[in-house]
Amino acid sequence: MNLGDSAIVLRPRNLTEVMDLAFRLCFSLAFSLYARLTLFAIVPLLAGCLALRYALDAPWSLVWLAAFLTVPFVEALFTVAVSQIIFSPTITPRAVFALFRKRFGALLGSFFIRILGLLIGSLALFLLLPFVGIRLLLLDEACLLEGLSGSRAHERAQRLVSMRTGDAFLVLLMLLGARFGGVLTAELLFDGLVNDLLQFGRPFGWLFDDGGSPAALAGFFLAVPFVATARFLYYIDTRTREDGWDIQLRFTAIRARAEQERRRAA
Repeated sequence: MNLGDSAIVLRPRNLTEVMDLAFRLCFSLAFSLYARLTLFAIVPLLAGCLALRYALDAPWSLVWLAAFLTVPFVEALFTVAVSQIIFSPTITPRAVFALFRKRFGALLGSFFIRILGLLIGSLALFLLLPFVGIRLLLLDEACLLEGLSGSRAHERAQRLVSMRTGDAFLVLLMLLGARFGGVLTAELLFDGLVNDLLQFGRPFGWLFDDGGSPAALAGFFLAVPFVATARFLYYIDTRTREDGWDIQLRFTAIRARAEQERRRAA
């Protein structure tokens, strides 16, 4: 990894620029890696959820619950991927999985903190959920990318958004919109192809009648790469503004080059 050769310019960006850059990254620099990670991680989880529905005859409510509980781990995998690819464009899925495994134990801790926070936020008729969501927005980044665990990761995540709560709330809404957008887009496209164009009816059900469908579930999982990328870019934007991370990386790169030259001279 060469910290001096970032694939993106590390500078403050507004939220529109963050979302635009996330979209462009997903379909340019990160596309090949994301496609392979989708094949290795998202497709098996999607198959497992569909097996739960059609092989075990589980209701769609249980299938969606399984999807909601597993998707944070897939997002964490893509968070690791994007954090590496902007400095090392040739990184492989094997290397991403290896880095992910190293932090998996800490990630489990952040997962339980997230579940506990959402349960607490749901107690007051869901009125506290936005406040909890803001505090937990960058929890995975604090855990995966800064090496923190448990309460330290939670405190760090809160501190990162404490000065930009308005922006954090807008990012939270945008990411929720991306998830719902993925579900609706996949459902409507699939229904338009199978029902309207091919006239096969709706053999797999209809989201708005049955509460779920394979297409809607696929759209939910396929939104993961964009959500993880956008949240990571917001994280580095926040660190650039509050911690001067771009300057830190430049000094780190300068020091690394100096050490390399000293070793060559020796």
